[in-house]
Amino acid sequence: CRADCVEHGLAHWQDRHHVRDGRSHEGGNCDIIVIMFAKYRIIGILALSLCVCAWADGALTVVIPADADRVIHTAAGELSVYAGKVFSRSVKIVPEDQWDNSGRAVYLGNTSFAATNGIDFTSFEEEEWLCREVKSSLVIGGGGRRGALYGVYHYLEDELGVHWFSPAAESVPAGRPLSFAGVDRRGRPRSEERRV
Repeated sequence: CRADCVEHGLAHWQDRHHVRDGRSHEGGNCDIIVIMFAKYRIIGILALSLCVCAWADGALTVVIPADADRVIHTAAGELSVYAGKVFSRSVKIVPEDQWDNSGRAVYLGNTSFAATNGIDFTSFEEEEWLCREVKSSLVIGGGGRRGALYGVYHYLEDELGVHWFSPAAESVPAGRPLSFAGVDRRGRPRSEERRV
């Protein structure tokens, strides 16, 4: 992790400047530079520790069905990356049968939580999607194979303000407070045939 990267950086710096045991093989003493690097290494590790503690305290969980297919895993991956950036939190993906129901979560796909709360994705039309706040958590899913994936993209774009302008250009607002309050969107593509 970060400590290994810093250690690797020091070794790389020493190799580039021919330093071993604090002495430069090109002449001169390099103790001060190595000590300064070590000082920043400690500061970096402390900063990382504080960052990890802050993230661990408010981590977001994406709960997926135990039998989730590849499309649900793709949707969960996209959601975890971009929601993590927007909310400035770590995001973990957990199968529903391993979820301990501790705290808010995003329930993605045809989960028992969705069904228990009256949402039956099996009745949705092909590619129809839903994003809805339920009991301070968020349910995203849809009909057919890609409904949940479309739901994730609509949530990211319409609710969180994430936009993709090209494969190499995106806009991701960061630092928003974690809240699903008032989210209630449902839709489906206007036409079955879509080409660019």
